[in-house]
Amino acid sequence: MRTHTCGDLNSDHVDQQVQLCGWVKNIRVLSKTLLFVQLRDAYGSVQLLAEKSRFPQFAEDKRTLELLNPDTLVSVHGTVIMRPDSMVNSAEKTGEIELIVDKIKVLNHAEPLPFSPYIKSQLFKQMLMAAGFDRYYQIARCFRDEDLRADRQPEFTQVDLEMAFVTKEDIQGVVERLIQRVWRTVKQVDIPIPFARLSFSEATRKYGSDKPDTRFGLEIAQMPDLAADEHTIAEALVIPGGADLFSTKDLAPFTGIIGISQKNNESRLTTIHKVGEQGATGLSKASLLSRWLSREDLDMEQRQTQLVSLLDSMSAKSGDLLFVSERSAYVTPANTTLGRIRSLAAKALQDKGALSIPSDSYNFLWVEEFPLFTRECDDMQGRLSATHHPFTAPVESDLALLYTDPAKARGEHYDIVLNGVELGGGSIRVHDPKMQSYIFKGILKLSPRVQDSFSHLLTALGHGCPPHGGIALGLDRLVAILTDSASLRDVIAFPKSANGRDLFMRAPAQVTKEQLAEYGVGVISGQSQS
Repeated sequence: MRTHTCGDLNSDHVDQQVQLCGWVKNIRVLSKTLLFVQLRDAYGSVQLLAEKSRFPQFAEDKRTLELLNPDTLVSVHGTVIMRPDSMVNSAEKTGEIELIVDKIKVLNHAEPLPFSPYIKSQLFKQMLMAAGFDRYYQIARCFRDEDLRADRQPEFTQVDLEMAFVTKEDIQGVVERLIQRVWRTVKQVDIPIPFARLSFSEATRKYGSDKPDTRFGLEIAQMPDLAADEHTIAEALVIPGGADLFSTKDLAPFTGIIGISQKNNESRLTTIHKVGEQGATGLSKASLLSRWLSREDLDMEQRQTQLVSLLDSMSAKSGDLLFVSERSAYVTPANTTLGRIRSLAAKALQDKGALSIPSDSYNFLWVEEFPLFTRECDDMQGRLSATHHPFTAPVESDLALLYTDPAKARGEHYDIVLNGVELGGGSIRVHDPKMQSYIFKGILKLSPRVQDSFSHLLTALGHGCPPHGGIALGLDRLVAILTDSASLRDVIAFPKSANGRDLFMRAPAQVTKEQLAEYGVGVISGQSQS
């Protein structure tokens, strides 16, 4: 039935007619008159070329080929030819040649698979859940697909786990017991479990961060009476003794945070006030306090009374420093302006001996109930994007909102946080293919091309995929904390610099034209070759 195996063929067979049998690996339809088929057997793979001008039965068989499932067994007859130089695949044994098909016959149809084994995917763990594995974990090397920030490396290591037939609480319990055992073994410290839990809204409301450090107070107070309208949030932060402790020079970093935040539209207005015996100073016309006190229904005496009452409600007293800020209600804040100021103030108070934060205090907590979707711009009409990733399931009580008002739906996402540092995050996944398809198409408005790239996931979910979820912990971050290291670079072999350079290997580096030619790489734009 065959003259050669798929892995046999090379340039020595050019112009020879051969007969092959093998399994269809993938099919690429380039036009109405041209398609490619990758055929494999136990000895290798070869590319088949079906072209209308050379394939007598092209019109009849093209539709058959397009509908073939991967791993369908076929027999083909054709002529071996050299590939064009630009199409040579040096990674394949048969990459120099291809087979022009003149006859093809299906020997055995394959049933559709839940997913394609030939498609690479950051979704393998969900494939395993669909395949019936109850539990899975790996230590995975990852590459960061976002801008580098302070103490972040372009590559990092994760402890990644996934489990089927579990709830959020099951996964959190596993991680809590893991953390408890690690801290007891490495640090000889007993960590109480279960960890504290904060909703995203409470964390950002009280601490101005989705990864708050709860070892100290300095909680942010909400001031709804000061808000301009229902679309804005007004809030205030009192720094006890700050007016007496901080000089004008000490306040410069706070002013810098305010300037950057307003430039990036993270806050519309933030002002600094010193609290004295007669109330608050620095009440410029631009201040939220001034705007609130300038209402026409108040006379001068009433304004003073209202201001004193407001300061009392915040427990602000003479000698304190007061920050008042206004931000949009539609922005999903990871760190608000007052959240950044809170962290900076805590450090400054520590430096001045006015605040004590024990170094051996480990305040683990879970931050959960994040918004499932985030608006991409500061208004009600902004396009929605997934807050974490589009595979996160909605909180069960918010399921109806997914189809009526998705911007208000909360997700089954959870982050584990220690002393203001995110150690990892995870979620319960969507396991219903119809819901996942609706999220892709109806909410996120993904293009057909992008939706098609997830077709294998939808197929897998449709083959009885169980409810499942998981979490990924940052191994480098954990090791840095356990070893009291000041930076991730202290616990990573051959760390990269802040701009992503490998100083040991001197990469990235300039390459010569000869090196580019050796690997078949060309420069199509730009002045540098790097």
